[in-house]
Amino acid sequence: KKGITHNESFLGETTKDTPTSESGGMKNNDEKDKKKMTNIPNIINTTISGATWPTWASTVDELPQIIQPIDHKYDYDWIAVNGFALMHQELECSEHAYDQKKPIYTSEMWNQLWKTFQESTLFPFPIPEKEECHDVPFYVDHTTDDKGRGNFASRNITKGSLVQAGHPNTVFFLDANSWFRFVTALPKMMACDVMEWTWQQDLTDTGNIVLCLNLDEAVFFNDGGWDESTNMKMKETTSLDFHATRDIEKGEELVYDYNHFEFDTELMDL
Repeated sequence: KKGITHNESFLGETTKDTPTSESGGMKNNDEKDKKKMTNIPNIINTTISGATWPTWASTVDELPQIIQPIDHKYDYDWIAVNGFALMHQELECSEHAYDQKKPIYTSEMWNQLWKTFQESTLFPFPIPEKEECHDVPFYVDHTTDDKGRGNFASRNITKGSLVQAGHPNTVFFLDANSWFRFVTALPKMMACDVMEWTWQQDLTDTGNIVLCLNLDEAVFFNDGGWDESTNMKMKETTSLDFHATRDIEKGEELVYDYNHFEFDTELMDL
């Protein structure tokens, strides 16, 4: 969902060469006190463990073979030394962000992300029991206003209705190293997408920041800014669920304010 005229930002800047995009926009807050990542307290375990595995895949063995091979030379050792920003530059992710013909992810592509996440991060929390996914009232399509991919209402949505449930298709990275292992195990296109989709959030309102990433179509929600075009938001800063802030008509693009989240590379030593 990147677009040449879309007010997307990379590391907090909004320029033609540094986009913000599809869900999980990258924000930078230089004035905010820097908080180093420490051990996440037990209070966060329930929230995270309940949202780290797709309902349609109970084990890694059920996932299909990787469909896109690694097509770059940047491994974990390289990014651990050089960091997020240089990886973004070396993979030419800004150019990718403005590509108006980026593919809409297929089930095979989502499966590849899930398989790579499980194998590369060795996520410490148990896989939650299967549960029925929320029946989302939207579909993915390419926008007509140079924002790339976007989510559009598949029916009329009334004010206050749940639009997107964050569970169970949100995954979490408790430190930079686990995120580095994940993103460097992906092909270039997916790596660029993940770098744009990742956001930081305090899920327990305790000052403990964790890296979050949707592994479903929620990543394609675009930024609506502060104006009246924004039509959904989270009811609480610790929530992962989006609700409609007004009545939404069928076919209308679903957008929220990216300013509710930040992406500060210094915050978690990225």
